[in-house]
Amino acid sequence: KLNPESIDAQVAYADLCLEVGKPVEAIKAIKQQLPDESIGDNKRVLDKLSAAYLAAEEYDNAIRAAMICSDKFGTSSDNLWILAQANQANNNLPETIKALRQLVRLDPMHEEGILLLANLLSMTGVPEDALATLEKAVSAHENSLAIQQERCKLIWRLHGVHKVIPILKNLVARHPDSSEISTMLAEAMEQAGDLSGAESIATAGLKKNPAITELNAIMGRIQYRAGQLDRAISYLSEAIRQSPGTLQNYLDLANVYLDRREPLQALRVYQSAIRAIPNDPQAYLEAAKILKDCRDYIGAETMLRKAAELSPEDVNIRRQLGAIIALNLVHHAKEVGSPS
Repeated sequence: KLNPESIDAQVAYADLCLEVGKPVEAIKAIKQQLPDESIGDNKRVLDKLSAAYLAAEEYDNAIRAAMICSDKFGTSSDNLWILAQANQANNNLPETIKALRQLVRLDPMHEEGILLLANLLSMTGVPEDALATLEKAVSAHENSLAIQQERCKLIWRLHGVHKVIPILKNLVARHPDSSEISTMLAEAMEQAGDLSGAESIATAGLKKNPAITELNAIMGRIQYRAGQLDRAISYLSEAIRQSPGTLQNYLDLANVYLDRREPLQALRVYQSAIRAIPNDPQAYLEAAKILKDCRDYIGAETMLRKAAELSPEDVNIRRQLGAIIALNLVHHAKEVGSPS
């Protein structure tokens, strides 16, 4: 039986509570069973308490405990990581970034911290700093595909697709079993216009794993551009089956059917997209175009009203909706005025 006066016993019990997902119990184990002076004068206890507060989503308490620990016992990577996560949860990005910068200086091997810092720097409008962070980390994390992948994304964004392709080719040669890197290379080659290269990479990737949605989508787009519409439909349909929540694949598949002069099939694709992704206005807009072309003006108005509801600030949607309402009024007036 655990001795409630034993600091080691209470820390061990709190640790067990955290492992089984009971952070409130972990907090109780420390706060209720140990005197305040034992908590404030013991680094292990403060570390565990701040981790428990973080897991319990008591972010202000997690920050306080981590800062007390840092003040009394010096800054550690564990404290900084807790500070970063708690401040991020509180939407305090300046303090999050400050903690992460300290963390990666103190512990250059902290991969999660490096990736989060780069992501936040990129989100807050300083992608050059994000890239510099990743470039500095690459040598220490040579085999980290996550860091390499994020670095490639930023190089692509900042310096263009042609700059990133040779880097991706080198990574694929070093990591031939990484589907993520191969997929990124195929996407880059497709965007650069090297369709045969992209097809070669995608085909090889799908032989290893036919369930890679992005590669099926890439193959579908390549076949479409090559005029192989049946094959395009096959690949894009498979991509949709594998990942029903990706709107672009529906839009690409509908375009194939429109090129085949099969608007009703395209409409069915848009309707499937609406069922799968009901809160995106794009599929409603595209469906409205087909319904209007098929002279189903009431159906087109219904679709445009839904699009306007989802995107009320979109002037283009409001303009299209106004036009179709006017068209419906004209048709209704003609019907009322025509002899029975």
